[in-house]
Amino acid sequence: MSKERMDPFSARESYGTNPVAKQDQQAGAKDSLLIMVNYLINPGTILTSAMAVADGLSVYEVILVQGSGVMLSMVLFLLLGRIGVDYGITGQMACRVSLGYRGGRYLTSPLRVICSIYWFAFQTVAGGLAIQAVLDWFGFSVDLIPVSLLFACLQVLVAVLGYSWLRNVFAWAFPIKIFCIVYLLCSLMQTSGWRLPEPEFQFDAHWLLLISWFNGVFVSMLTMMTDAADFTRYQYSLKRLWSGALAGSALGVGVGAFTGAYAIYITGGSVNELFQNILSMLASPIAAAALLLLIVFDNWTINIINLYSGGLSFNHVMEQWSRARCTLLISLAAILLSCFPAVVNNYLDNVTRLAWLFPAITGVMLADLVSRCWQVDVEELYEPNGVYSYNKGFRARALIIIFVSGISYSLMPADWPTPLIMVFGSFLLMILSNHI
Repeated sequence: MSKERMDPFSARESYGTNPVAKQDQQAGAKDSLLIMVNYLINPGTILTSAMAVADGLSVYEVILVQGSGVMLSMVLFLLLGRIGVDYGITGQMACRVSLGYRGGRYLTSPLRVICSIYWFAFQTVAGGLAIQAVLDWFGFSVDLIPVSLLFACLQVLVAVLGYSWLRNVFAWAFPIKIFCIVYLLCSLMQTSGWRLPEPEFQFDAHWLLLISWFNGVFVSMLTMMTDAADFTRYQYSLKRLWSGALAGSALGVGVGAFTGAYAIYITGGSVNELFQNILSMLASPIAAAALLLLIVFDNWTINIINLYSGGLSFNHVMEQWSRARCTLLISLAAILLSCFPAVVNNYLDNVTRLAWLFPAITGVMLADLVSRCWQVDVEELYEPNGVYSYNKGFRARALIIIFVSGISYSLMPADWPTPLIMVFGSFLLMILSNHI
């Protein structure tokens, strides 16, 4: 383990997978709030909320589903994030505690890299649809693929530079995004005669839709769990982390979900034409400029996180390389995938395939850390034959529980909260195995 350190306000982060020094843990509640609110106000949240309304849910049912899925996952995220505050290590290093030196390195890290690449492409294509709509409105007809490709390339720089740039970008992007959203929503309300949706809840009639979208939102957020400490290791206070992150999550998911759900409620039409329909209804160059600014900053902030966490995860596998190099390499794959607009289709099916092991990984890691009373020997995490090597670098009991729970994912009825059941099931199994 090298002894690199950094000034948290310097140009480029150099810690990589090494623990952050205590003197550099300077982030507070405001930083956590800005990260989470920017993470959740994004084109993907807006587009998926519109998809849920198009599927048949009411605006307020969508807000309920998005809010409950996100906030419940955030509790798990912050519990796992405690390791970052206590020890300054990355989330992937924390995985070694529960899964073994090689289990954490060669299972959870590659899984998270794949998720980061997919989410980057999903957000980029969603944002590309909006940019294409704005350009069309101004009379410039362009294909989606070159728009997405150029847009993707412009998002890489800050993620390569690291955490200090990430937090600085979020600080000045947030007010711009909120201003644009407020302007667009007020314009839509005014144009529609200040028409608001009725507070409609049909739990009996919509149960299968509600649970399907809850499962999709919840499990998509669980793909962040192995990286929880990545975003908490610069925090100096666990209390401030919780207050800032929960407030930011509630504000972010509320604003993002309402924006997408209300926009399609007012404009109608298909989800793929949502942004065109907004511009057609408002018919204003100011509205077009506001939408363009919103999407650009939305995409920039969410994809900084996707590439930053993906780069750290890849760095966990390829420790001989720098974090910046690893981030650049996965950026190339993410940019390439952004050339395929189909990544936004069949959202729920794609999320299920992508995240099927993450509920079990979350439960196993949480149970193991609770059993240890959050005690970790940081030096041993970097030793191939240390206390976390277990059996040739793999912890068999944890991996068996994860894969057995993962197989059960597809066997449960569609109207059950399957990811939630898997989290608690794997948690209990791991607790029991630790006492046998």
